[in-house]
Amino acid sequence: LVWDDLGYKGNSDSATRIKLIDQLLLWWRELLIPEPQFEIMGDREFIGERWLGDLSRRGIEYVIRLRSDLSFETWMDGKYQADIRWKLSNLQNYMTSNNEPFVEVVLESEAIAKVFVVKNKGKKKETVEKEPFIFFITNMDKIEMAAQNYRLRWKIEVCFKHLKSYGYCLESFNLSGQHKTNILMAILSLVYAITIKENPSVND
Repeated sequence: LVWDDLGYKGNSDSATRIKLIDQLLLWWRELLIPEPQFEIMGDREFIGERWLGDLSRRGIEYVIRLRSDLSFETWMDGKYQADIRWKLSNLQNYMTSNNEPFVEVVLESEAIAKVFVVKNKGKKKETVEKEPFIFFITNMDKIEMAAQNYRLRWKIEVCFKHLKSYGYCLESFNLSGQHKTNILMAILSLVYAITIKENPSVND
């Protein structure tokens, strides 16, 4: 696990995230054991063309949910459509009309990715009505595998829920000093990992 205490509320930027990825890769390679195919699943906060391009250059696969107001340059009908940025709603219409499972988009780093859409099958009616479709971007070869792997992201949310409450109470410690926060995060994460190993159903 790698993390960084930002010291402020809000989301991290692309540079901070890729720095953590590079730290993970460095540590892993120092272990002198085979490096796996790393895959990153993230919600709408973890977007950015530079960030996604950096992941591709490092050989890391990703599946990221997209905000519905985003737009992209595309590689469509065998041509790079550099003169226009397509909104996700337009890409959805194109995929529906042409029975295409995805559309290739070109990121600012010239990395190629795939945008695909799935129907929102959430349990909350108001959420489904507000957002009937969910958009994703991935650099994985198989869209079906990307959609399936994204479901694993929910385990991250369950982890955070446990760390904030359910006996771990991370936020209630209210420590000052980044080094103290990092040590506490490491201890609680290790305890949580041991708990999951002994009882995997906790993370469902």
